[in-house]
Amino acid sequence: VHLFRTDPARLEIPNGESFYSVLARLEALVHKLERSADETICIVSHGAVLNLFMCLITSAPLSKFWMFYGDACSISQVDMHDPSTFHIRSYNETRHLSKSLPSK
Repeated sequence: VHLFRTDPARLEIPNGESFYSVLARLEALVHKLERSADETICIVSHGAVLNLFMCLITSAPLSKFWMFYGDACSISQVDMHDPSTFHIRSYNETRHLSKSLPSK
């Protein structure tokens, strides 16, 4: 747990993926998304993958992983203009979580 909190890029979980292998998958995803540039796409993910994606699109080093903490069930919107140009429209929006469910 200490390494995950202090230097997550060095963490290797037995039978799991390293941050670098997840980052490689995210880079492959970005290249796939290039073909869908005119579409709106929803990606649902775990928080750690979102943090890595934010590192990727902002060119932040993996040591800044925790700088991009996102709350559970939050919504982030990112526009991709080309494979290397991203615009973060919103990040970690949680306003939708404060709404009450209708009663029966």
